[in-house]
Amino acid sequence: MFAIFGLKFMTRLNVLLCAALSLALTAQQAFCQPAQSAAPQALYESALSRLGQGYPWQASLLLNEALAKYSSMGDRSGVLRTRIAQSELHHSLGQNLKACKTMIAALNFSVVEICSTGLSGNKTHADAFNADLLALTSERLHTRALTNLGFYLSALGNLEASGRAIQRAEEMLESPQDDSDSELLLVFAKANLEKFFFLRNQNRAARDDSPLQQKQLQRESAQYAQVALSLYERLARTSDPSISLKARLSWVELYSAIGTWSRSVSQSSPLLSLQRRKRETYTSISSSLSHSSFDDLPRSEAIYGRIRWAELQLENHSSPVALQSIYALAKDSLQDSRELENIRGQSFALGLLGQIYERSDQPSEAQSFFRSAINQAQSINAWDSVYRWQWMMAKSLAADGQRDEALAHYRMSVQSLEHVRNDLLAVDSELQFSFASEVAPVYREYMHLLLDSVEVNSVEPALEVYSQLQTAELENYLRCGRLSNISIASIKDAPSTVYILDLGDRYEVILRKKDGTYVRHQPEAQVVRASVTDLQNYQDTIQTSRFDSNVNASLYLNTRILYEQLFEPLEEHLSEGSTVNFVLDSSLQGVPIALLNRGQDFLIDAYAPATILQDHLLPPRQLDADSLKVLIAGISSKSPSMKSSADPSLKPLPEVQVEVTQIASIANKSVSLLDEQFTLEKLDQSLGSYPVVHIASHGQFSSNPKQNFIYAWDSTLGGQYFQSALERQDLSQNSIELLVLSACQTAKGDPQSSLGLAGLSVRAGARSTVASLWKVDSGATTLLMNLFYDGLREGLSKAEALQQAQQGIKRLPRYSHPYYWAGFILVGSWL
Repeated sequence: MFAIFGLKFMTRLNVLLCAALSLALTAQQAFCQPAQSAAPQALYESALSRLGQGYPWQASLLLNEALAKYSSMGDRSGVLRTRIAQSELHHSLGQNLKACKTMIAALNFSVVEICSTGLSGNKTHADAFNADLLALTSERLHTRALTNLGFYLSALGNLEASGRAIQRAEEMLESPQDDSDSELLLVFAKANLEKFFFLRNQNRAARDDSPLQQKQLQRESAQYAQVALSLYERLARTSDPSISLKARLSWVELYSAIGTWSRSVSQSSPLLSLQRRKRETYTSISSSLSHSSFDDLPRSEAIYGRIRWAELQLENHSSPVALQSIYALAKDSLQDSRELENIRGQSFALGLLGQIYERSDQPSEAQSFFRSAINQAQSINAWDSVYRWQWMMAKSLAADGQRDEALAHYRMSVQSLEHVRNDLLAVDSELQFSFASEVAPVYREYMHLLLDSVEVNSVEPALEVYSQLQTAELENYLRCGRLSNISIASIKDAPSTVYILDLGDRYEVILRKKDGTYVRHQPEAQVVRASVTDLQNYQDTIQTSRFDSNVNASLYLNTRILYEQLFEPLEEHLSEGSTVNFVLDSSLQGVPIALLNRGQDFLIDAYAPATILQDHLLPPRQLDADSLKVLIAGISSKSPSMKSSADPSLKPLPEVQVEVTQIASIANKSVSLLDEQFTLEKLDQSLGSYPVVHIASHGQFSSNPKQNFIYAWDSTLGGQYFQSALERQDLSQNSIELLVLSACQTAKGDPQSSLGLAGLSVRAGARSTVASLWKVDSGATTLLMNLFYDGLREGLSKAEALQQAQQGIKRLPRYSHPYYWAGFILVGSWL
């Protein structure tokens, strides 16, 4: 819940989890055993009290002490009960990975990796998880623990694993009753799971503009939302005012998400139909959420309930009357928080008041509240809140013309984000709306403000911020630990590097010359954006209409416009025949740089371009031309793995046989795995012995990690295959110098699909990767690859070898059209 709602509105987190947590704490107290456990029990109850007062770190110390005493006494129930409380504490801080691992350990499950990979990772892990679930005895605490585990797995995006945990908890529930604590928790867990399925599809729909896929996602999501809304409605009717209120808040939140998506769908969409059917219910539930609705709650719960309702209203209403109502909710929450000494609640309420005053065009008052919110959050190390209030403060100061102060707060916000990055990385990227809406803007706004200055000394700090953003995006995509590569700027004799940054209202083109000095200019944003959109549309239709005269005219016109706008002003600072690195912002990563039209020729005719999808990369190292060792794998006929696919475009690639044979003849040493020989087992055996890995088979790169794959004969290679294979053989992650994917393509309709290519390169530990932006004719590919390896054997750098190969193909009348040669890109090291 942290990664989806917490980062967007951290003030909602405590109330959202209260649907489980507050009820869970009450239930925990009901499980307390008197007499023999008096001392640890007192610690336990004191911890719950401190947590309710907004002192999580003090609560954590008390729980650790209680756990130690329960353990020394051999009190298994006390240990499990305390572990459950610890997991809920982590959850309240947005640390869902810690919460999940704590629960796995408490249940003595064998595979903690299920928290990171869910059921889609290692099959052995999935089987072990299912076995652990079945082995649990039907005890009340086990049911509670499994229900909590379901909550945490949902929040991490591991929805299938969450479903299994919740299903098993339901099977174990003894004599379920509609109003029992355990039953209510399970209903909440099931409702939240359906909601997260809806949100996952919403995120998928935002990345995939295929009409067929959109219809399917909307149909599935309407079903998920219908189930979740019905379950929340059931909870709203319970006699417990606390549970009823939280269910109504959850209902409104989900209905608002449906409304947001429905604004971009057709009139026939089931989502729009669902929204219309539930409109009266929305009116009824919203009307029931009056200011006095929170009076029946315990004061600690009322604090977060009011804040959550205020945040929901602030999203959709900005009239003076609405702001006055929201203000009253925030003030009451602040007063209660102060009286209860709830520091976290005070921080949330103060930050909310800052937003209200900012919305009311009173920046001085807003900044005062933001400053107080920052101080309170820092006092309890609540970095998830600290970064947000620093960001809000920076935005307010920037709008108020206080540039230096704004820059300082943006810098502090980025630093504070470092404290919560690990929790972000734990969440499935398919559910990380928060990254695009609540993390990336911090970096981009900071970079924008730096580059508003014409001073040269503002360029380097802005590029460093951009580099941090790119690294964070890739780590977020991969759900991996911190990437430890080196910056291009620190590499001696690195080629000139062109950065093309999309700042929303404008583009910035920055050239870092070989001597370390900078040149920058701003192209016409609307012109560039229109041409980029047209080129992306061209790539989606290139398979069927590449020789259409109108399409070709559009292609040459748009690549000419982009050359004039983005590159031509830099040419006086570059030497023809040189290598040029291009660091492209995410919206531009599908642009075939080689195809930029110079009028009489193309960019590839004058420069050897290398695309760098993040400003940090593995230390460049040139291949040894006298010892060219290549592992070659390919599929020329329709394999069993392709036959099981629903993709009708997967055709046999007979030219692959020629490609494999020719590359083997060029290499000094090679091993070939063709057709039936190209199995995961045999690929595993050869990895690590060959610095070049060449795969000629169908495959796809996508901004959805689960849709990154390459077809082997017997199965598909997922995005994590190379990393897992290298780890299995205890090989260095830098074993692959060059990864060539000659028949793969980026996903259609996915403007950020190059992220999948970057992710695969990182997973493989490859210094450089060659792949294509679109599916290219297999005959042309075979010739191009032959020329590419000839260049490597001659001692050319990878960038120069690919340039020579593309030029060679382009000179052949049969393959002169850009479709045949312009889609190939080199990602990573140019050497």
